[in-house]
Amino acid sequence: MLPLLLLWGSLLFGVVSSSPTPRTLFGEITSPNYPKPYPNNNISTWDITVPKGFVVNLNFWQFDLQPSKSCLSDYVKITADKKDLGRYCGQLGSATGNHPGVREFVSKGNWMRLMFHSDFSNEENGTLIPYKGFLAYYQAVGIQCPQPVPMDQFTLIKDLQPLYRFRDYFNVSCQTGYELMEGDQKLASFSAVCQDDGTWHRPMPRCEIVNCGEPKNLTNGAFSYVSEHGNNNYQSVITYRCKEPYYRIVKGSDTYNCSAQGSWADQDGHEDIPVCLPVCGKPDNPITGIQRIIGGSTAPPGSFPWQAKIHIFGLAGGALLGDRWILTAAQTIYPKQQSSVTKTGARMSPAEVAKIEVFLGHTEVNKIHELGNHPVRNVSVHPDYDSEDENNFNGDIALIELRDPVPLGPDLLPVCLPDASNSTFYANGYMGYVSGFGVKKNFLADRLKYVSLPMGDQRSCKKWLQDKEVNGKAMVFSENMFCAGSPGGGKDTCQGDSGSVFTVQDSESERWIATGIVSWGIGCRKSYGFYTKVINYLDWIKAITGM
Repeated sequence: MLPLLLLWGSLLFGVVSSSPTPRTLFGEITSPNYPKPYPNNNISTWDITVPKGFVVNLNFWQFDLQPSKSCLSDYVKITADKKDLGRYCGQLGSATGNHPGVREFVSKGNWMRLMFHSDFSNEENGTLIPYKGFLAYYQAVGIQCPQPVPMDQFTLIKDLQPLYRFRDYFNVSCQTGYELMEGDQKLASFSAVCQDDGTWHRPMPRCEIVNCGEPKNLTNGAFSYVSEHGNNNYQSVITYRCKEPYYRIVKGSDTYNCSAQGSWADQDGHEDIPVCLPVCGKPDNPITGIQRIIGGSTAPPGSFPWQAKIHIFGLAGGALLGDRWILTAAQTIYPKQQSSVTKTGARMSPAEVAKIEVFLGHTEVNKIHELGNHPVRNVSVHPDYDSEDENNFNGDIALIELRDPVPLGPDLLPVCLPDASNSTFYANGYMGYVSGFGVKKNFLADRLKYVSLPMGDQRSCKKWLQDKEVNGKAMVFSENMFCAGSPGGGKDTCQGDSGSVFTVQDSESERWIATGIVSWGIGCRKSYGFYTKVINYLDWIKAITGM
């Protein structure tokens, strides 16, 4: 029975054909026999499939079918997305039928079906009319994505297009001083691609103002906001200041801006913050002209803020250089003729270095001890110093490096080093001052003492030494030493003062300068004292300290 039904259907409806089109991006479809008249009793179907991500766009370049009411006779039916897009027939301008004209038919997916149907006759009022049929063109068109819309006024879409289709993309950037953000993640760049389902593959980012974060803290200084306090955003301004008058700012500008790159930078784009260096030789309470005429007096607080009290192999003195170096005599490290200590030329062991105690920051012994010991990192002794020759104090200079920098203030300031080109401070009669915690009337002083001493005449000192011997040998008085005091004695340094510095005040800069180091003498307050000439060791000092 089934074969008879199929045969009857074929006779009743004529030829039935179905043609899937290749999966191409464009093509044409024509009615059977086009451009010749199409046959009667024909049903032809074309399935148009384009690649995923594309839709089908179809229009008719030629359309000439028998017109009929509601297109029930000959027609073309278009289907896409499970919906009929219409049934069409007739000629351009015909009174009946539904001519497609120049209309474009667009699917939402990547598939469209075209079905052609003709009945048994093309007669009108007994006249056979040859209808040509149709010529249709189709092309694959990328699926359209929604127009990208910025999330804020700072977002920039580069080369914005009027339309975005499958595989199109757009790039996003921000205005200067803003950065791309996707969620909590900072982006270096952003691109979004139109997907085959008509959506963007990632959401639109936002632009947030650049934040430079908290400015770096300045050691021995601070920063302040020129703009709104606590505002670390783009174009905010801060200034750095050192803790004056004990530190001074060096290295470039003190004004920094929050840059578009997210860092604090000066006007030249440098990100390194300034450096606060210690101010030397400027005590808050310097010795006044009236005090200077008194010898061996108690030092007022803040008058010799560089004074160090050192315990190694007994009591010694020293002076602060910068904020972590102590200038002292080599004999405080390697005393003369003490076989129990490390010999000159050998490095002190870590255990020996750890035993060194350095006290700073007060004029009273009890108070300076309460402030605590400053641990030592390293010790450097001049290579010319010979601890085994008790008649020669040449090279009697050493440097103690503290483990940590010390905070400067009114009671703790460094002394200055002399200028290598200025030797006027060593002229005969130039007044200098020595402070120390040494012996006072055969007792250790409980307060810092100081004495004013004139620079001695070097020829007179040599003459005075001619008949003075120690252990049957003459003392060496080299060009690396100078003498101070007077032949009559009365004012001098003594035991426990070794390593303290001989200071003078520069009349122009009003800075106090360490021109000498208490080194040796013959008796206490008997006559001249002898000092290491600091100006001759500047290269060595700078090589060790880097100052």
